Amino acid sequence: APPEQLGQDSHFARLRLLDPNRFHDLAAFRAESENYRPVAEAVQELLDQGRLSPEAHATIEGFLGAEGEALLAAVSDGDTQASARLIRELLDRHGTG
Repeated sequence: APPEQLGQDSHFARLRLLDPNRFHDLAAFRAESENYRPVAEAVQELLDQGRLSPEAHATIEGFLGAEGEALLAAVSDGDTQASARLIRELLDRHGTG
């Protein structure tokens, strides 16, 4: 079952058990999670359509900064391996658990 199925509070409680130093404040966790929503929607667009709209591209670019430029350029050129790398990169560096 996905974490959200049992609710965000339950997900936070499990994360807190795993890493109490990182996950010590439910309100901060909620705010941080809300900041990921636009990026998650952009990634979903990439998965569904195989490409990014200009808006989704800008969202991810704003999130990754300059270090994501080359990867985003490859995604824009239709490189499916770059798309997979981009998704892994976002999950690896910016996911909440």
